[in-house]
Amino acid sequence: MRFRWLAPSVLALFVILFLAAAQPAARAQIVSPNLPAGTPADQDLQAIAKETDAARQKTMYADFVAKYAADPMATAYGYSQLAQLAFAAGDARQAMEFGDKSLAAEANNLDMLVSQVQFAQNLKLADKIVEYAARGGKVVQGIGTQPKPAGMSDEQFAGDNDQQRRSSQQAYDFLQAAAFSAITTEADPDKRWAEVSQFDAAFPKSQFSEQTAQLAMYALQQKGDYAQLAQYGGRVADANPQSLPILGLLAGMLAEDPKRGYDTAALSYARKAADIAAGMDLESDSAKKLAAGMAHAAIGWVYMKQEKTSSAIGEFSVAAKLVEENPAAYSTVLYRLGYAYAKQKDYASARATLNKGAAVKGPYQGESKKLLTKVNSIAPR
Repeated sequence: MRFRWLAPSVLALFVILFLAAAQPAARAQIVSPNLPAGTPADQDLQAIAKETDAARQKTMYADFVAKYAADPMATAYGYSQLAQLAFAAGDARQAMEFGDKSLAAEANNLDMLVSQVQFAQNLKLADKIVEYAARGGKVVQGIGTQPKPAGMSDEQFAGDNDQQRRSSQQAYDFLQAAAFSAITTEADPDKRWAEVSQFDAAFPKSQFSEQTAQLAMYALQQKGDYAQLAQYGGRVADANPQSLPILGLLAGMLAEDPKRGYDTAALSYARKAADIAAGMDLESDSAKKLAAGMAHAAIGWVYMKQEKTSSAIGEFSVAAKLVEENPAAYSTVLYRLGYAYAKQKDYASARATLNKGAAVKGPYQGESKKLLTKVNSIAPR
C-alpha cells in the first residue's frame, strides 16, 4: 500500500535559556550630565536634594526641567531623577517615559540607557530591552571615534579613550547579556529577527553571537523565509565553519523547505556537520550531540525526498540515537524512520519504531500512532 507522507514540520530543536541578572551596573558613562558648581541650576539641585518628601521632590524636579529646558545637561539630569523617582514609586512605564526625555537631551548617557533597560525588564518588554541595550552598545563602540579635542596630545586622547572603555565595560557586559536574554524570550519571529539584527550591530564579536544566530535562523524558518534563511545562515556558517550547532541547525532547517529549493545546500551543511561530529566526544556535550543528530536527520530527510529510502533509513537510525534526549526531534525522527521502514515493507521494524514514536510526547506522536495502526492492519502480528 502507499503511505501518506506528511508535510514537514518546523523543528524547534535549539531552545537557549539565559537569565541576565538584573543587577545595577557600575556607573560607567560616556556622557554624564554634569552641572558646574555654583551655577543657578546647581544651587536649585542642592535645594531639591534636601527635600525628603518624594512627592514634593518630584514636583521640584518637574519645575527644574521646565526652568532649564534650554540647557541639555540640566534637562537630562532632571528627567533622569524623575525617572528614578517614578521607578521607586512602582511606575516603570512612567520611568521609561522620563528616561526617554532624558536621552532626548543627552543621547549618549550610558547610565540612563542602563536604567532604561532595567525599566523595560520590569515591564517584560523584550523589544525595548534590546532597543535600549543596542543603543548603549553602540555608544560604547563609538568610544575613540569622536574627533580629538584641539590641543590634546595623541597620548592623552588614547589614554582617555582607554579609560572610558574600561569604565564602561561592566555596563557593556550587562547590556549585551540583557539583550540576549530578552531575545530568547521573544515569541514574535518578526520582532526576534529585528532584535538579532540590532544585537549584531551593537555587540560585534559577542560571546552570545552563535546563540543569537541560531535564534535568528529559527525566526526566519518560522516566518517561512527560506531564501533569507539560506542567505543569512550561509554568512553565519562561513563565519563559523567549525560550529557544529550552526551547521547542524542550518542543515535541518533548510531541509524542511517545502519547496525543496535548498536540498543541495542542506546536504552540504549536514555532511560538514557530520564530519566535524565524527571526531568529537558527543556524550559530553548535549547541544553538539543534538546538532549532530539534526545533521543526520537532515540527510535522511533529503534522501527520502529523493526516493533513496534505504540510505535514509541508515541516516535516521543514526539520528535517532543522537536526538533521543530531545522529544521534539526524537518524535520527528522516529516517525520518519518508521515511515521509511513501512515504505520498504519491513513491517516488523516499522512497528517497533512507531511503537517508540507513539510513546514520545512530540509533534509526531499522533502521526506515529496513526501510521502504526495502518502497519498493524496490513501486517498483523
